[in-house]
Amino acid sequence: MTFETKKSNKQMPLRKYLMMLRQDNDIFKSAYEDKINKVRSIKEIMTDDFIEYAHRLGLSNRNLATILGCSAGTIGQYMSEYNLLKVDDAIWEDVNYTEFVKASRIMPNKDMVLNSLLHSEEHVFLVISDIQAGALVTADEFDKDPKKTVENQYAQILDGFFDILTTRRIYPKNVNIMLLGDLVDGWAIYPNQQTIPIREQLDVVATSTLNLIKAISQKVKPESINVYGVQGNHGRVSRYHAKSDNWDTICLDRIDYNINLLKQYDKDFANVNSFMTDKPTIRHKIGDFTYLLNHGDTLRSNSSSSVESKVKDWYTIYDGDVDAILLGHWHQFEWRSVDHIQVLINGTTYSSPYVKYQLVGREDLVQLVFIPSEYEAIGIVEKIYIN
Repeated sequence: MTFETKKSNKQMPLRKYLMMLRQDNDIFKSAYEDKINKVRSIKEIMTDDFIEYAHRLGLSNRNLATILGCSAGTIGQYMSEYNLLKVDDAIWEDVNYTEFVKASRIMPNKDMVLNSLLHSEEHVFLVISDIQAGALVTADEFDKDPKKTVENQYAQILDGFFDILTTRRIYPKNVNIMLLGDLVDGWAIYPNQQTIPIREQLDVVATSTLNLIKAISQKVKPESINVYGVQGNHGRVSRYHAKSDNWDTICLDRIDYNINLLKQYDKDFANVNSFMTDKPTIRHKIGDFTYLLNHGDTLRSNSSSSVESKVKDWYTIYDGDVDAILLGHWHQFEWRSVDHIQVLINGTTYSSPYVKYQLVGREDLVQLVFIPSEYEAIGIVEKIYIN
């Protein structure tokens, strides 16, 4: 028998609720069984009535994808067609329930009706760290083509960023790219490591970053793109040299130089601004909030080694000076808030057996996108998954 309980009224974890819809709700149970038995395709399932029923329950594209056992992009494709066919109705839909799937469909199109479906956000942040272009490994051996791997990872970051803007129907005025260190790998953490020379690491990371900036400028067309950068620890020329001898700093300098050069000749870089530093920590006032950027290796705690414990100690170091702290280094996604100060820790882009062992089995292959709210420096966080 069909039961109707809005997602906002569920009294259980979200995944359990979605599995219950799949098993006990007549409409979703029938759709799922037809899909796995190849009686109906997703296209045939996604009728106007089915979509409107899902909207009434407050289900997002991702929720429907979980129920039906497919990708959120597949669901989004038919959602976008539904919106374009019934745009008058879509304007009055709850914006959390109907979504576009491809940024290219809406970002270049300034049509008044479509733009009425978009959110205009003052600032959107893209966090990139722990690329470690020289330390790439596969599941069972060192990467045979690290350059290609880095380019592929940047492509995934870019696609993920566009998908998040599209899914949330965000039209940002300012895109802030936060480069939080360990972009290159100047010293080896593996015995007899086979890797690309540091000059090739610098080339592929700097070029990939500039290509990412250009693509964002072309598709999103924000009023400004602001690029911030701090150095990491893997960029050091060795474990023992001074932190000023850091290949990350050279990489950031190369990106900075090219941004300022391209501003003169390439219209896609006309509104791009660079804020790099050769220091491990920097503060910036962006919009209404102050953000502290640090790779994460220079922040120490006297408590246990767990990320959560360290985060609590890091708050005490910067309490009162900043609204949010942005970190990389730990390869583990964390988002904590204590005493109105938030800490956001980025993941990594590649799987490292060494790091996974050091972190006792946990490693998050994600990069992050976040949006401030009216009262919080970090109001919404989305993950870009890397594979």
